[in-house]
Amino acid sequence: IRGTGGLFGSRDSIDTLTVIDGTVRMTNRISSQSTDVRGGFTCISTPDGKLQTRPSTPQERSEAESSSRISDQDNQLEFELRDNKGNTKQLRIDFK
Repeated sequence: IRGTGGLFGSRDSIDTLTVIDGTVRMTNRISSQSTDVRGGFTCISTPDGKLQTRPSTPQERSEAESSSRISDQDNQLEFELRDNKGNTKQLRIDFK
């Protein structure tokens, strides 16, 4: 994804995507419903197949901005991923 910043999280079978810049397409795997989520908006994908898009709250924007900061020196993106059992893993992407 280019020119896009944001935060994706999953908890209790509900996926949440907050986009800071750019546009990201979010698809619910149950219903195959898709929507484009623009910067400044948050989309919630629920287990019943629905997608709900709304303006991001100040807290959501702040968390997304903090998690998507890119260091000019390191050229890395770091994410903490959590499965539905609460297990976490770190994902680091190095790029040029």
